[in-house]
Amino acid sequence: AGRYVPGGSDELVGLAPFIGNPVTSDPVRHARNAAILEEDPTLGIAAPTIAWADTAFTAMRTFRGMSYPSEIRQPILMLAASNDEVVSTAAIEEFAYHLRAGSHLVIAGSKHEILQEQDRYRGQFWAAFDAFVPGTPLFK
Repeated sequence: AGRYVPGGSDELVGLAPFIGNPVTSDPVRHARNAAILEEDPTLGIAAPTIAWADTAFTAMRTFRGMSYPSEIRQPILMLAASNDEVVSTAAIEEFAYHLRAGSHLVIAGSKHEILQEQDRYRGQFWAAFDAFVPGTPLFK
């Protein structure tokens, strides 16, 4: 269970070159994050383990249950990235569609790590957050 998934290794995610990375289109934030990992590798993550993948697949089966989203009563805002190569934007939209008290927004052009993205994508995230959470000031 502690072994990495096939093709995985203990190489830290986030140290690869900026070009072709799946998480951000912002070269400055990418470089900053890589510098942080080089300074302190204990802050990074590597490929998932077999146990992690098994647990993730179990959770996904639960989430795909027809009644699961409609049983959630808490208000939820789900934000997805249109250019996500890590998780399925379509699956996020499908799940959010069935929430009783939820909504979702797809941020066009954004990659996986929306808060590590260019300011034009982060601004959309914070505007949606501020509109959703009662008592937060409007994003400026």
